[in-house]
Order: sequence, then structure tokens, then C-alpha cells
Amino acid sequence: MNLLGLVLAGVLERGASSAQARRTLGRSPSAVVVRAGRMAVTLWVGGGRVRVVRGEEKSPGAQVSGSMSSLAKLVLGGNMLGLVLSRRIRVRGNLLLLLGLRRLLLAG
Repeated sequence: MNLLGLVLAGVLERGASSAQARRTLGRSPSAVVVRAGRMAVTLWVGGGRVRVVRGEEKSPGAQVSGSMSSLAKLVLGGNMLGLVLSRRIRVRGNLLLLLGLRRLLLAG
């Protein structure tokens, strides 16, 4: 696993530890690709769980990309809207899925 995957796995695992946080995840699995430079991981979200896999899923439900420092700010509770509007973080796809993940990050 690369550094990006390890950081995300640790924070999301803590965030998904409560039953309320797990309810924010959908029932059917969805893929979210997160990229920082040449590092990429796929977050499989669904059934009350998040699984982090190294590499990119070919057709994810959502994508997030940015520099490692910008993604670290986001993971540590930074202003998501500010990071997106300043184009330090780029998002594509199912924004509701990404908002559910954001709740888990804040819970962690």
C-alpha cells in the first residue's frame, strides 16, 4: 500500500467505527478513486464499510485528485469548499458519495 492509501485507511477506519457513520455509506458498493501525484488508491464504499485498494478502478463512481498536501488538508478537516474552489482539489462524479466520505473523515 502506498502512503496515500495508508493515511486514508487509518482515518476512514476511525470514522467508520460508529454505527451512525456507517449509515452514511450506501448499501451497494461504489468505487472512489483518489489520486495524489503518481499515487492512486480506490476506495470501495458500501455495506457500511470502506475498503482501500492500491491502484485505480477503471470506471469509478467518483474521483478526487490533488497534491498530497492538499489532500492531507482535506483529510485533516480542512475547508473542502475552499480547496475545491481554489482548484487545489479536483472532484468528478457522484458528489453525494464524496459528501458521505467527507462525513467519515470528519468523524475520524
